[in-house]
Amino acid sequence: MAADLAAAGSRLTELRYGDATVRATFELSYRHLAPEQARLFRLMAVNPGRDISTAATAALVEQDLPDVRRQLEALARAHLIEHGMSYGRWRMHDLVRLFADQQGHILAESDGRLRAFTVLLDYYLDTATAAANHLSPARLDGGFDSPEQALPWLDAEFPNLVAAVEAAAADGDVLHVGKACALALALAPYLELRRSFAESVILADHAVHAARALGYRESEGSALSQLGAALGRMTRYDEALAAHDKAIALLHTVGDRHGEATALGNRASTLYLMGLSDEAIAVYADVAAIFHDLGDRHGEATALDNLGNSLREARRFDEAIIAHKAALAIFRETGDRYREGIALSGQGSALQGAGRVDEGITVYEEAVAIYRETGSRHDEGAGLASLGSALYEVRKLGKAIAACEAAVAIFRETGDRLEEGRALAILGSALAEVRRFEEAITAHREAVAIFQEVGDPYDEAMALTQLGAAQYRMRRFDDAISACSDAYAVFRKLDNHDGIGSPMLIILAIRVRRLLMWSAIAGGTGLAAGWSLNWQAGVAAAVATAAAATLPRTVFRRGMRLLSRSTGDIG
Repeated sequence: MAADLAAAGSRLTELRYGDATVRATFELSYRHLAPEQARLFRLMAVNPGRDISTAATAALVEQDLPDVRRQLEALARAHLIEHGMSYGRWRMHDLVRLFADQQGHILAESDGRLRAFTVLLDYYLDTATAAANHLSPARLDGGFDSPEQALPWLDAEFPNLVAAVEAAAADGDVLHVGKACALALALAPYLELRRSFAESVILADHAVHAARALGYRESEGSALSQLGAALGRMTRYDEALAAHDKAIALLHTVGDRHGEATALGNRASTLYLMGLSDEAIAVYADVAAIFHDLGDRHGEATALDNLGNSLREARRFDEAIIAHKAALAIFRETGDRYREGIALSGQGSALQGAGRVDEGITVYEEAVAIYRETGSRHDEGAGLASLGSALYEVRKLGKAIAACEAAVAIFRETGDRLEEGRALAILGSALAEVRRFEEAITAHREAVAIFQEVGDPYDEAMALTQLGAAQYRMRRFDDAISACSDAYAVFRKLDNHDGIGSPMLIILAIRVRRLLMWSAIAGGTGLAAGWSLNWQAGVAAAVATAAAATLPRTVFRRGMRLLSRSTGDIG
């Protein structure tokens, strides 16, 4: 029987001739249902997800919520459904669901089965749109007062929403296919907030094919743009740029200037992720101008904020600060508190890059407060990590450690492994500065493992270097050489000449230290004398060797700063 239960069709057949006791049990309970309860039972199988809420069930059968709740309780007492993982949710065993589906197809016309699916899609689309709008700047009415209400609904219903998109897209009914496209596009703000990029790719791809099948060219362009953005976040850059280019061309052809500007902005975001800041700067400037001409204040502000991020990456900090301030003014004018926090975070990073770290700390703290107010947990974590970095830079180490520990906890809660690793790297450096070396080494090792897991070689090499520095300060020289050698190898593989200076200098200092110690012992000078000369001579030798290796001046200085922080514990 197990083999036949592998596919839905054969499972229905098996229920008809296989285990009569199971079927008889279902039929006995089913025959004792009141007519309206039996109809509800049959229509529950229409829901494509594994569970369903009371509210969605009421929409499905187009009845009042209290009446539907009583019917659901009756079905539960008959052991045909059971309570879900949270209050107000219901689920069926797979075999019961198949039995309900079989009965539903028999009575599909009298039950209004096709209409029920349409109504359920409308419920999901309308409610998801209202909820997602509360996560984005366009706060529309629709049953939610805040992100704190909208997010739990989206989290609970997300598996059903994905299943609804897939079922409607495969349905073949023109109306249903159109709703699948609209629902997939409506979920974009939620997917971005939850960083569900793999799911975003799947849903955007469904939307592209649905819109194309219907001949909805503007929707197809929007879906392609969303697909490109999601692919870019997954570092699938070639595919992302191809999707962006198709979207831009399509939206330009149909004369949708607003959609074209949005698609251009998404393409610039992918360029930014690729490290092509100069190209991103030019595109973002154009996008901001287009939105300004169209009178879209929010679009203009978003483009200005992204322009500031790209200017910062290009180390044009003063221009970046100006761009972020311009974006911030518009977000405040339009009352978009969440985006106000985003603009403040960008401004804080630009201030920190410009050396105005104390100002940056003040701005970061304001951003974190806004994220807490708006319930944006992931952004709160990002803001805390940035705040920790700035506090570390001005040697407010206790506060830096607290901020980074809070950031790590949030990233673990939200499942963002990459940002968790980056917060751990900052935490490890701060812990080393207060001589909590064992904790620092643990943090750096965890960071290295995460960067290896997610495939981020640059951050892996940086974390390995910091790990080596902490081990150096504990006189675990063999471990330090191993970590720095690994870092050096990764930087060489990346052809990153800026990164190799720090691990090279730590390795050289350890080797010179050992050479001097051995020389002192061999020459009879005495261990203490050789030891006292060790650091100064080690640095001198490292300087000479680094110079001979023709390290760029900026690389050499970066390495010396790291190495000099490791000297106070060795002598």
